[in-house]
Amino acid sequence: MKLLKLIIFALLIIISPVYAWATIYYVRTDGSNANTGLVDSAGGAFLTVQKGVDTALTAGDIVRVRSGNYDESVVTKASGASGNPITITAWQSGYPRLNSLSINHSYITFDGFEFTGSSTLAIGGGLYATIRLNTNIQYIIIKNCYLHDTVAWNMGIVSLPICAKYVTIENNTFNNLGYINLFLKGSSYTNDPTDWTIQNNIFK
Repeated sequence: MKLLKLIIFALLIIISPVYAWATIYYVRTDGSNANTGLVDSAGGAFLTVQKGVDTALTAGDIVRVRSGNYDESVVTKASGASGNPITITAWQSGYPRLNSLSINHSYITFDGFEFTGSSTLAIGGGLYATIRLNTNIQYIIIKNCYLHDTVAWNMGIVSLPICAKYVTIENNTFNNLGYINLFLKGSSYTNDPTDWTIQNNIFK
């Protein structure tokens, strides 16, 4: 009987989906990057969003960020998987505020952040991006974000030099940006952003 139980347990491990091992990490302005990030408390959460993103490397991982000014330019570090994106999301009430976001990986969901002020994400020609989707990535969701009051020549969401595929931009607000709200550049990877879903956004 014990042998049978061990065999069943081993089979469950083999056939269980990836997300069974996914982890939730927490970020808050009174946390510390020396913490584990596994508890939503000052003694358990990370201090920076980038630390959470750097740690969430398994498909299905979630980074929950409490509101506050994080004064960061965040860069993704790993891809999620089909049905199990890596999700970086606002947690509880309010917007966590960032400077910019560079998405370099696929199957990423970014939900509920505020972007404002000057950007540190240069894209050439004297232009800047608030959120940049880089070459040959796909299945990106950006939703419930608030992009506003950026400096001159700062664009909102930019996809270049090769346009990302299967991107959803929904329920975001774009207000008083320094230049263009959305800039999508087609190429051999996708001639046109026809596989993008852009819906229920507010442009002011």
